[in-house]
Amino acid sequence: MPLSVLRSKEFSDAPRFQLWTDALCFRAMAKEAANNYLSSMCIRNAILSAWTTLEMACCDALGIEKLEKDFKESLHAEFDKRNISRLNFGSGLWQDINVTVKGYRKRFVHSGVTISDRFPPASLAENSISTIRKAIDDIYARVGKQSPRWIDHDHSEGWRERSLGIGFSAHATVLHAGAHPETPGVVKIVLVTEQGEEKPTRYLPPNTCDDEIFWWVEDYLGKLNVPFKAIRVYRGSDLILDENIEVR
Repeated sequence: MPLSVLRSKEFSDAPRFQLWTDALCFRAMAKEAANNYLSSMCIRNAILSAWTTLEMACCDALGIEKLEKDFKESLHAEFDKRNISRLNFGSGLWQDINVTVKGYRKRFVHSGVTISDRFPPASLAENSISTIRKAIDDIYARVGKQSPRWIDHDHSEGWRERSLGIGFSAHATVLHAGAHPETPGVVKIVLVTEQGEEKPTRYLPPNTCDDEIFWWVEDYLGKLNVPFKAIRVYRGSDLILDENIEVR
């Protein structure tokens, strides 16, 4: 799974969103952890990351910069402005969000870990992520917008995923079917060394969609473990992405 990068200016169009994939990764790590302490740490962080994703998704759906008040009251106020029926926090999905998921998040952030929830079950992260996914889909639907594509992503290898270390041949060049360095409009992904030299690593066909291009960019950004200072994407001779990175 490619680890995503945060592109807040393109939030609703991004293939994935970093805090969401953080939550999925923490969820997987909780199941693979070597001891109860590491497992509980991952469960707590899965819930915190997923909750923050929910708040940001609500802001994106409503077209606002941030929630000004308490989560529940903020959503009530925003729905009132739009003459949309308020969310029902007294039953069903949004009761689970406001009472159960928010309850755990509030304890972890404001009260600290109690004896009773010091070692929560991994199912707590699983259920919280599932509930938040439904809530994000629901709030976009209520305002007449399409849910972001990243919300359907539900996989992470956790600790088992291997990074591309020094043994990875980052300078190898991969040519996809229909792509050649001399093809007009070919999409070229390059890694930039610390000395400023561009190393082409992948050529994609000219008609490659942005989602697939970002998928490969995120794959490199998430897995590289060798020194590069930037990743660039060209469509023909046009530079369409220049992402500064610090990989050591």
